Amino acid sequence: MKFNAYLAIIAMAALCASCVKEPVAGDGVGQTSGEDRDYAHYSDDVAVRGWVRIKLDEQSQPLKVGAFTRGEVESGDPRLDEIAAQLGATEIRRVYADGGRFAERRRRFGLHRWYDIKIDENIPVTRAEASIAELPGVAYVQPIYKVKLLGGPIVPAEYVYVPAAAQARRSVAAGELPFDDPDLSKQWHYHNDGSIEGMVAGADINLFEGWEVLGTKGDPEVIVAVIDSGVQWDHPDLADNMWINEAELNGVKGEDDDNNGYYDDIYGGCFMPNYYPHDKPGGILKAGTHGTHVAGTIAAVNGNGIGVCGVAGGTGNHDGVKLMTLQVMRDDAADDIPFNDVFPYAADNGAVIASCSWTISQTGMDQATKDGIDYFQANAGWDDTDGDGINDVQTGPMQGGLVIAGAGNSGTDKVFYPAKYKDVIGVGAIDGDMTVAWYSEYGEGIDVLAPGGNQEGSGEYNRPEIWGVYSTYPNGGYAYSAGTSMACPHVSGVAALILSKFKGQGFTAEELRNKVERSCRPLSEPMDPKYHGGIGNGLIDVTLALTEVPEEGPEKPQFEAIPAPASVRITGPVPVDGNGMPVVKYNFEYAEVVNGTAGEMTRTVLSNTYNAGEEFVYMFPGKSEAEYKFRMNAVDRYGNESEYIELQSETLEFENHAPTLLREFSDVEIRQAGEDYARLYTLVTYFEDEDAQYGDEMTFTVENSNDAVVRTELRNGRTLAVIPLTKGSCVVTVTATDTRGASTTAAINVTVLAGAGSAPTFKRQLGSLTLPAAGSFVRQYDLNDYVYDADMPDDELTFSAVSSDASVVTAAVTGTTLEVTGLKKGDATVQVTVTDRGGNSAENELFVSVAQEPGSQSGGATLRLYPNPATDYVNITLSGAGSGSADVVFYDSAARQVMKTTAELDASGTARIDGISGLTPGAYTVSVKQGGNTYKGTVLKR
Repeated sequence: MKFNAYLAIIAMAALCASCVKEPVAGDGVGQTSGEDRDYAHYSDDVAVRGWVRIKLDEQSQPLKVGAFTRGEVESGDPRLDEIAAQLGATEIRRVYADGGRFAERRRRFGLHRWYDIKIDENIPVTRAEASIAELPGVAYVQPIYKVKLLGGPIVPAEYVYVPAAAQARRSVAAGELPFDDPDLSKQWHYHNDGSIEGMVAGADINLFEGWEVLGTKGDPEVIVAVIDSGVQWDHPDLADNMWINEAELNGVKGEDDDNNGYYDDIYGGCFMPNYYPHDKPGGILKAGTHGTHVAGTIAAVNGNGIGVCGVAGGTGNHDGVKLMTLQVMRDDAADDIPFNDVFPYAADNGAVIASCSWTISQTGMDQATKDGIDYFQANAGWDDTDGDGINDVQTGPMQGGLVIAGAGNSGTDKVFYPAKYKDVIGVGAIDGDMTVAWYSEYGEGIDVLAPGGNQEGSGEYNRPEIWGVYSTYPNGGYAYSAGTSMACPHVSGVAALILSKFKGQGFTAEELRNKVERSCRPLSEPMDPKYHGGIGNGLIDVTLALTEVPEEGPEKPQFEAIPAPASVRITGPVPVDGNGMPVVKYNFEYAEVVNGTAGEMTRTVLSNTYNAGEEFVYMFPGKSEAEYKFRMNAVDRYGNESEYIELQSETLEFENHAPTLLREFSDVEIRQAGEDYARLYTLVTYFEDEDAQYGDEMTFTVENSNDAVVRTELRNGRTLAVIPLTKGSCVVTVTATDTRGASTTAAINVTVLAGAGSAPTFKRQLGSLTLPAAGSFVRQYDLNDYVYDADMPDDELTFSAVSSDASVVTAAVTGTTLEVTGLKKGDATVQVTVTDRGGNSAENELFVSVAQEPGSQSGGATLRLYPNPATDYVNITLSGAGSGSADVVFYDSAARQVMKTTAELDASGTARIDGISGLTPGAYTVSVKQGGNTYKGTVLKR
């Protein structure tokens, strides 16, 4: 199996690095102005086409929002109107809603000054930025950056093969578990006894013992915002722990019953602007696989005799933490306009922890998202009872909000935002064998590690799905998945559990963050040297949450430096902190000594992967027969540092040995093309470097004789993925090279027996559609433009469509054409399904809003306008009117007459109106007068 999100992020990161240049201020937040911006091209993987986001300064007047005819912008700022017209602007939206009774608090944080402007999709976003950035009163201008989910493929439990021996071990272990939930034994990530083949005991969060140490399993006062795809709020294993907005539950549909600025937000809300009416934020929640899986790890109901357990899911007595579902994307993370309003909503409605299993598609963090997170961190847990914008009462279990985010799945040392942002806990992932997961980011920005699982193999087989994280799944199901998306909710759950213990007046988000980050233990050796300094404080462990800051700092290391061939062995007993716990890292400095004088010191960080009392070993790689000076000290989990020690040592003469082949690659036959049939090889199990003991390292390169048959990827520098693309044969050659250039080569003969049989997917979202009026307006979509099927042209696709309210909107499919017709004022969702010959299917949604009732008719006939939308001409038909002359007038959205003509109706009451090609694209009201009667309709000019 394969991490689709991982590949998307790899491509996205590369595009960001090569195409986008932004100034970085402070913590790495990209800030753009007319003076400091280097304009470049944005890839569609990075930014949303056809939109630009701006923030006004404090002195600027608010803009008028809404849709308008192209070229007729009326924002209230003449200078902006002029530029917007040049850019083909047709809409201005607020990024952040008013917030109802929290409006003044939001204004104090400047959220009301953010706007999105829709421009011509053919105009580069960079051009729009360049033009708008020069305007006085514009504080920031930026693209709308896309976001990506961080999970791997989700495998429903019924499709997973569990070996009989493993099942037997689980059934025995189940009798010793703390709850009667039957699938708790599958959740090795809570308590790993090492019984699953290849796993290591202790590769878990130590949850069972942690529940006892903390004396709590959750508390309903603690609300966790699951910012993700939608959570199935009525899932049998989640429903009892869902946050409920009682005012909306018992209120009037379509009304803001609790005056929070949102409508029908019973369990949370939908924050995808293309999927709700812009004048009524709140939206329609739809259960997603990703969000439902994440939610179960945080707080699936414990002790209810079904399914799984959550980290802070309570005891089955309505005592778990509460889950607020905030839908910000579909499972494919392909919404046209990403969210921002979600963080203020979470803060205003009681959430104090935000779980974010996604990344932003650029190397820095955009200012709009930063403003939202800053608002959450400052205002969660507080209320502004008098509406003056200043918090005056702590109403939540702590003061302020804590954001927890997955670091990314590209397996590099580039941690993505928001995980890397200040005061956000960045989460990396470990595997079931106590190693850093191959896909996990590492480096600056990682604060803690948690189990993320792994559903891909080592060697010539795929690792069983049971190595994945097991949790809830839509339609009341359960499934395995893997990724930093799955590691993140473990930490969110632990944070909720710790807060359940320490909640109260005066307890702060900063205190909670410190407790979470300090509740960690070391990973075990061996660890790839590249992870040094990049794994935070280590693996999160619930049992360590009660440790207090010691009065004394850690011991000074008692290390020695021992000469070795082209290296120095730094070793000694692991120092402990004031609580007797092992230190988490070492500040390490080194310099070569030449003619008795040490050069300038180079500084790095070494992560401690040994327990207290064990022997720390680090092989420093150096030159042959050279001399080095070292300085280092120990750092505990609280940030306390020991005294520095100084060491000096020579290196011994070194004779290099080329890497050797441990075993040959077998010829491989792959039964079918497709990512699910990829073969993975952990290359260090095939090659060996005997000089590794002296700090030597191998790097790998791969060559492929036929890129059309397979695609090869070198993941994390050591895992080779061979992904079959089509039927055929090829040779994949792997070369292992040491640091001095000596190498060894081996080949894999690959045969793909059959082509792909993949399911169709939607490559674009249908998004939203506003029909200006009912009765005469029809919109058509060529669904071929929205669907991708890797098996075409050898496959066959069929389409179907269903309207959620056929009295408002009808939907019909003819071949590949979807036709949507508005019947009366209102809203409806059209669900479109594509199905291939093999029965594989995918779904997409179109949110339709009909703005007006059918036009007024003073006579007995009815008016029909078609084609609609129109380009060069439009037909008018007055059914029941018969032949004769008719006066036809076109009015724009400002009710100005833009065209007038006389039409001769035939016997059926029909006439063709030419000459509309010169009209500006937009919506027009058409008035037809015939026989003393007036008929009105609406036509959209392309």
